[in-house]
Amino acid sequence: MRDLLEKRFRDMQDLEFTIEDGKLYLLQTRNGKRTGFAAVRVAIDMVDEGLITRGRGRRARRAGAARSSSSRPSSTAKEKAAAVKAGRLLGKGLPAGPGRRLAAASP
Repeated sequence: MRDLLEKRFRDMQDLEFTIEDGKLYLLQTRNGKRTGFAAVRVAIDMVDEGLITRGRGRRARRAGAARSSSSRPSSTAKEKAAAVKAGRLLGKGLPAGPGRRLAAASP
């Protein structure tokens, strides 16, 4: 079913389903959400699988690259050190994806 839907919509699908009494019920499907980096990877895979043309893959890669560039960290190590020194560091942790800022903006 997933293969059929991806061929039909020419995009990665997010499927919701349930199994009752040994039967598979497809509840809904939609185009899968992804980061810019993942959009590039998926576009390359779909071209390799023959699901989309190279031209459509290039457009998806450009859109993904544009999305990715806005998600990269914008603070440098020097800015982080200055934020720590000034007491403006917001926190530390492992992000679910690339972050935008490591330190708070100057007042």
